[in-house]
Amino acid sequence: MLYFRAPLISTTYHRRTVYVVTWGPPSKSTAELNVSTYGYHLYSCGDGTILEHLPKKLEKEAVSVGKLIHSSNPTYRAGSRVPTRSEISWSPDFLVVAIGNDDG
Repeated sequence: MLYFRAPLISTTYHRRTVYVVTWGPPSKSTAELNVSTYGYHLYSCGDGTILEHLPKKLEKEAVSVGKLIHSSNPTYRAGSRVPTRSEISWSPDFLVVAIGNDDG
């Protein structure tokens, strides 16, 4: 007899179409968590934003990658707009990430 578990659903989600779902390493904002327990995180791109979901803690709010970039980049001015994100892709070794914006 086969038993199936109910699907796990993140409490943070996109309102419209999601264009990319990919696995990647934890960001620095989640580095204080035990990486060996969580392994890779799930990244989703939709609604012009990229969210980082913690697979084993889906009840926690997902991290906005755009806000993380904005807050850690000294070239952004306070109050400046975060670009509309359209794509995220990791290199096969997960050392490099490419993020696409709607404005090119």
